Amino acid sequence: MSDTRTVPRFVISRTFDAPLDRVWRAWTEPEQLAAWWAPKDSNPM
Repeated sequence: MSDTRTVPRFVISRTFDAPLDRVWRAWTEPEQLAAWWAPKDSNPM
């Protein structure tokens, strides 16, 4: 017997007005990711 239930998806999207290479670095370099996602007054690293 197989499970036929579907799993709901939750998708978040955002458009950045920035050069592609800068957005790529923001997702691939830990320091950049922390700068974009961490609260301003925190030190996540």
